[in-house]
Amino acid sequence: MPLPLALLISFIALMMLIRGRRRKLALGMLGVVWLGLLTISTPWFSDKVMEPLESQYPPYAGQEVRYVVVLGGYHESDSSLPITSYIEGDAIYRIIEGIRVALLNPEARLLVSGYARTDPLSNAEAYARLAESLGFPRERIDLQEDPRDTHEEALAAQARMGDQPFALVTSAYHMPRAMQLFEGVGLHPIPAPTGHTIKHHQELDWRRFRPALGGLAATQKAWHEYLGALWANLVASIN
Repeated sequence: MPLPLALLISFIALMMLIRGRRRKLALGMLGVVWLGLLTISTPWFSDKVMEPLESQYPPYAGQEVRYVVVLGGYHESDSSLPITSYIEGDAIYRIIEGIRVALLNPEARLLVSGYARTDPLSNAEAYARLAESLGFPRERIDLQEDPRDTHEEALAAQARMGDQPFALVTSAYHMPRAMQLFEGVGLHPIPAPTGHTIKHHQELDWRRFRPALGGLAATQKAWHEYLGALWANLVASIN
């Protein structure tokens, strides 16, 4: 959202300049927008907005569970490539953590989630194939191939889980909203966050104040989560 908004304001300002209208205002808009964009693109800034999300829930601590639920992410299948190349971004952290937690609970089933979008494989199936290729028994894997977002994943898990606790695996920055949605339908997830971007032992140096695409991407993710939580609260208050 920050990048599209910055581009929109920049376009409006450029149109004002081209038409010769309120040049000082247009130049001021461009200056503020691009200074702001450079600021939110620094790793220092993205860490500041990510940390409140990632620090809300501790890592999985070995609690006994019968199910391990791995939320969906992005994938793109290609039969000419190894299965390890199908799953991208945050999703690879999620499925690896899901396998790890399931291995710590020998009786637990691994419930993987995610729809296909335009891909021949669903995200759930891509998860399952990767888990199987890494030695996890396919007979211990269940698929949720229809959910398209976190709320639908919570609803799909509702009938299966009942009142029993289960491990919920997703990205650390996404965990607060996921917990909110899963608990909102009466479930009792045990958080198992993964893919943390904040490493507290990192030393502060000048490079963290240098704009970078990774910093902008992290800020975009945090923005999405804050807006998503706000929307979920609004819907809950209306209902």
